[in-house]
Parts: sequence; C-alpha cells; structure tokens
Amino acid sequence: LLNSEVERITQGKYQIYVRDLDESTIGVVLTYMKKFGPGVRHLLSAKEINEIRLPDEYAGLTLVNALKKMELRKAELPGLIDGLEKELADISRRWYGTTRGLIEAVEDTIDEVGAVTYAAQTKFAFVIEGWVPDDMFALLKERFLSLFGDRILVRELQIEAREVDLIPVYIANPGILKPFEVFLLALPLPRYGSVDPTPYIALFFPAFFGLIVGDIGYGTIILILSLYLRRRFREKEIFHNIFSILSICGLSTVVFGFLFGEFFGDLGVRLGVLRPILFDRAEALKTLMVLTLGIGLGHILLGIIISIVNHLYRGRTREAGARIFYLLVIVLFISILGIMFGYLPAGLLTPGVIALVISFALLVTLEGILGPIEFIKALGNILSYVRIMAVGTASVVMAIVANRIGGLSKDLVLGIIAAGLIHTLNILLSVLSPTIQSMRLHYVEFFSKFYAGGGKKYTPFRKR
Repeated sequence: LLNSEVERITQGKYQIYVRDLDESTIGVVLTYMKKFGPGVRHLLSAKEINEIRLPDEYAGLTLVNALKKMELRKAELPGLIDGLEKELADISRRWYGTTRGLIEAVEDTIDEVGAVTYAAQTKFAFVIEGWVPDDMFALLKERFLSLFGDRILVRELQIEAREVDLIPVYIANPGILKPFEVFLLALPLPRYGSVDPTPYIALFFPAFFGLIVGDIGYGTIILILSLYLRRRFREKEIFHNIFSILSICGLSTVVFGFLFGEFFGDLGVRLGVLRPILFDRAEALKTLMVLTLGIGLGHILLGIIISIVNHLYRGRTREAGARIFYLLVIVLFISILGIMFGYLPAGLLTPGVIALVISFALLVTLEGILGPIEFIKALGNILSYVRIMAVGTASVVMAIVANRIGGLSKDLVLGIIAAGLIHTLNILLSVLSPTIQSMRLHYVEFFSKFYAGGGKKYTPFRKR
C-alpha cells in the first residue's frame, strides 16, 4: 500500500529500500524529489507510520556525506559505550555503599516513626508495647536487662479477646519443610491461632505427584534436572525452594515407578527387568479409581479433623460440634454406599441409616442450610481426586504409545529418536500437569476444610 501510494504521489520518481527489523517491524528508507515532500509526509502521518528524523548534526548534509558521518559515528560508539560503562562502574564503587546506607537509614527512621504508635510517655516513665514469639521472650528480656539493669521493667502482657485478630503470624518450620512454605505465597497468611498447612503439603504434595507420574525413568530425569536447577538458583530463595520441592517429587516418582513397575512406560517390563508390585496402571483402572477415591476421602476427612481440633483448641465448642457431625454425615453416607455395593456387611444398613438421619438433623440444627450444602460440596471434593487416576493413566498410556511407535520403525536410531521425542514431551507434561492438579487438590479441596486466611505477617522492629 505504501509503495503504490508513493508511486502515485511522486509519479514514479522515487526509490524505496526495505529491511525486516523484527517479526512485527519493517524498516523503510524512502527517497523522492523535494517538491513531493508535502504529499508524502501527509501520507505517512495519515497512516501512522513512524518517521525517524536524523539529528540536527546531519542537517544540510548530502546523503553520501551523511552516510560517511554515520559510519564514523558507528565506529566510535563501542569505545564511547565502554567509557560510559567504566564511568558508571566507578560511580557505583564510590557511591553505592553510601547511597544504600542512606536508603536503609531512611527506612529505619520510617520504622521508628511507625513504632511511636506503640509507645507512650508520662512525667516519670516511658512505655512501649509490641509482639514477640513466645520462645524469644526470655532472650529479649535478658538482652534488655543486660543493657539497662534495674532501670527497665520487661513484662509479658495477657492478650485480651479483642486483640486476637491483631496478633501477627510467625511461621517457623524445620529446614526440611521450609521450601514448602512457598505454597503459602499464593494465599493470605493463615490467621493467628489457625493451622499452618505446610507440614501437610510436604507430606501429600510429593505423594500425589509421584502417584500421578509413577515412572522410574521420568522420576530420575526430574530428580537430576531439579537438583541441577536447585544448585543453579541457590541465591534466589523462591526458585531454590521450588526446585527443592521438585527434587523431592522426583524421588517420590521413582518410588511409585518401582511399585508400578514402570520405566519409561512399559520399557522395563519389555526388557524383563521390572514387573508391577502393586498393579499395572494401564490395566487396573477400577482398582486405581477406588484407590484415588479412598485417598480423596482420607484427605478430606483429615482436613475436617484438623478443623475440629483447631476449633476445640480455640474454645469454639459449637463450631467444633458442627464439624464433628459434618464428619459423621460423610463417614456414614460413604459407609452406606459401601454396604449397598457389598463392601461392608448388610446388617449394618439399618443402624447406619438411623445414625445418618440423626447426624444430618444435628448438622442442620448447628449449621442451618449451610450444613447440607457443605456435605454436597464435600462429596464433590472427594470425586475430584479421581483426577489423580485420570492424569496418571494418560501419562502411562502416552509413554506406552511412545515405545510402540519407536518399535514400529525398522531403523533403530530413528525409532529411538521418535520414542525419545514423545517421552520428552510426556516428561514436560508430567512436570506441569501433576503440579497443577496436586496444587488444586490442596488449595480447593483440602484447605477449604480448615484454612483460615487473613493473618498479618510478623515483621520485627530492627535496624537494617
């Protein structure tokens, strides 16, 4: 369009040079006689084409002389850039420490101003209140007394009921669990007095991941790659924690792969070096479905039990009672289904139905209409764990398909390449999909039973 319009305006007296600069930008040099300037400029401005004007130092130069000057400038630029970078480095060496210190001093001063809200002063005394973790109080008191002796009084205050929601949250886990705290970054901090889910994530997340992937070969590659990346990003805490978790997941995958007899799908079985210890996932779909439903039931019931214990610990007996009947309704309903399908004795049906009706009535009494809604939601949560079976089966079937496609080739090298490409794709999916599914089962199904967000992070007052 540009070419045809310029040809029309200049009556064909022009030249155009075109070069692709990147995927979305084309550079154009357009030459024409001066008398056609207004018409061409109107065209360019109307079509929103960006014109790059030369600096004033090139004004009045002919094209040839301008190009010569550009070439000289182009040759000078690397040296000028190096000189500027050295100058910047010198400025940094001289002033970075001072500037950083000034910034931290300003931040300290801002914190001091904020701390005034916790302080008061009378004619004879100065008082300041604050929060400190219980296990650090003795150390804090000892430090103050060593500095000020009998001129200071350090006393622990009783927390009033109205202050509970103001208490900051200090999460402290052992080193092996520390990386799993990264999962809390996607949520508001747990409220003070509620439950830190980190230990439960550390137990169940790698287990779900390994159960889904369940392949010695895949697990070994994930383990080696994650250990390398963990070392590579050891200075960046978040990435270091993520790859630490992935390495544990890789180890879990190797263990489940040994139990399922899987090494790059059925390759281990074909070579005669492996056999399924538990069951063959590609064949025992019903068994795997029952297993995942059982895991879902246990995981959901554990979440409810954690909620009950937490409510009892905080003295909320009514809420704890409602959760107990909520738990009973789910257990009794599942038990009745087990009786109907022949997994439990038929003689338990009548007592089970009576207990279910009573528990359901008490649940409605304590929770109102929310009780039945929560019960239906819990059943849906349990069914969601079938995704462990679905995603895991898809992974193993894809691995088997890769081996069979590789086996169809008459050329050994070509067959290995074909199978390797499919296995590589499957490994990438085996990192992404199980991670997403396991996170979903924790965030949506498990946490919804006990997690109470809204906590305020403990940020101690200290000099930087």
